[in-house]
Amino acid sequence: MKYFVINDIHSFYTEMMTSLISNGFDIQNPDYKVIICGDAFDRGCETIKMFEWLKEMKLKDKLIYARDNHEDLLEDVFRRNRITNTDVSKGTYLTIKHLAQEQRGQVIDDFDAWIHKVNCLVLEE
Repeated sequence: MKYFVINDIHSFYTEMMTSLISNGFDIQNPDYKVIICGDAFDRGCETIKMFEWLKEMKLKDKLIYARDNHEDLLEDVFRRNRITNTDVSKGTYLTIKHLAQEQRGQVIDDFDAWIHKVNCLVLEE
């Protein structure tokens, strides 16, 4: 098994994919997995692409995902059901805005359910 470890993507999907591919990642290779060490969202403009890719990777059992502070910030927004100044300054507002612009309630519901499940990284030999 070969693992590609990345973090702090912040919704910069294109840059992430460029980095993965330039380092030899091939989604078709059954022995390749991606480990994301949190902060997949906030700040960048490719939230929907990022979320759809993460869901696809998880379905194919090619993703190991650990939360970090930006996942916590997103979960807080869903729990509070409102935006605060901190959400604006940390970029969380942009993620919520991109999800809302999709005008697909299902995307927001899927994202809300998904972000609550992401919590722990366990690796076993």
